[in-house]
Amino acid sequence: MRGAGREVRLRSGAALLGACAVAMYTCGLLHVAGDVIEAEDGGSYAAASVPDHVNPAAACFALGAAVCAGAAAVASERRAREVPAA
Repeated sequence: MRGAGREVRLRSGAALLGACAVAMYTCGLLHVAGDVIEAEDGGSYAAASVPDHVNPAAACFALGAAVCAGAAAVASERRAREVPAA
């Protein structure tokens, strides 16, 4: 990564942020699926609420991934349009 260009770093950042968004969303899904609450009468029911931090965090990670991917595309396009020095 040290010698990599700007586009590679931005694409790597986009991939990492996208993976974080998927992981955060999956964490929320697993929390809902695995959360069972015991009632006082001995019964139980599954809680159907996602923790408050999951949706904003997943959205921020996804937005960051989109921004990095867009910046990488713009940088790549600018590099492709550069006229080589003669």
